[in-house]
Amino acid sequence: MSTVPPSGDDAVDRFLDALLPALRGTPRDVRRALAECEGHLRDDTSRRIEAGVGADEAAVQAVAAFGDAQDIAAGFNRAHRPAALRVLLAEAPLRLGRVVAVGLLAIGASGLVAWLWS
Repeated sequence: MSTVPPSGDDAVDRFLDALLPALRGTPRDVRRALAECEGHLRDDTSRRIEAGVGADEAAVQAVAAFGDAQDIAAGFNRAHRPAALRVLLAEAPLRLGRVVAVGLLAIGASGLVAWLWS
């Protein structure tokens, strides 16, 4: 487990800030992916500090070794595409229902206008 507390503005935090908006999937999947990445990065940073590297440089090295945030997000998004599709499909009936309701209201309103004008 990590011995480096999150500082709020180190290389790890900047990496996570770049990673978060690029992740797709359910909120649970995104939250877990972010936590897992942070855990790996903090652990690597701790190992580097224990090896004698300064804290800031250790965080920079850990991020560099971990990889590019956009590449990490792309891999996550590919792996979790079915979950994101399930979320989209789960919302589809509600969205379709709203469109149908608006359409029926429009038809009813036009019928009412036609009846009033006749």
